[in-house]
Amino acid sequence: MLFASIYNGFAVGLAIVFMGNGVKVLMQEWRLDGQFIHFALVALIPLLFAVSLFFALQMFQNVSMAVGPIAQYFKNSRYYSAVLHVLPAFDAPHFFTPSLCISPPTCPHVQYFEPHAVLIFDTPHSLVEQARIPPDHM
Repeated sequence: MLFASIYNGFAVGLAIVFMGNGVKVLMQEWRLDGQFIHFALVALIPLLFAVSLFFALQMFQNVSMAVGPIAQYFKNSRYYSAVLHVLPAFDAPHFFTPSLCISPPTCPHVQYFEPHAVLIFDTPHSLVEQARIPPDHM
């Protein structure tokens, strides 16, 4: 679940509360001295809203990182591998999984005419070269 939209909504609400508090102070000053010059500061509300929104976002993001949900850090996704893959069939002492990810770029409208035997033969050998494993350990 994406929590950023919820945090951003709370931050916007807090920034609106800040602006409302500023207008309340202007109203109190106007009631005390009766001068309308204080309301010239209302023209700065959009700028002040942007600045207060930045700080409100920082507050909510810092609190959410400190006490928020952290389940996504313990699950595998496309770009993050949190859990080591278990390969029980390869329990030889010299076997290990390389720390690299193969994600070849593909295009749906392009057809590749390379035979599968070449692909199947070349992929392990390129991994061996990348990992610098001696070929006798394959």
